[in-house]
Amino acid sequence: MTIADIAPPADVPVEDVADRLEAIEALLCRLVADVDELKLELRRARSERLEDMTLVVDLLSTSWRAVDRRLGHIDRQLDRLERSSARGGRPRLP
Repeated sequence: MTIADIAPPADVPVEDVADRLEAIEALLCRLVADVDELKLELRRARSERLEDMTLVVDLLSTSWRAVDRRLGHIDRQLDRLERSSARGGRPRLP
């Protein structure tokens, strides 16, 4: 349905105009409800994307902390090996 289908010509009786105005009002109410539903759906989708992004950031942070701890452990082992070989001792592998 288009506005041309609803808009009354100038020579239409008042009763017909009132009926058409009611039809326009009903269509506008439906449009408002549809827009509100779209806004709600967009909010939900945004919230879901934010939750996903939060999870990804948490997983990446946790993974990098684990990598950092492991590299620190390896660095400490290498330092011990270097000190042992600097003292003239034979390096002992872990």
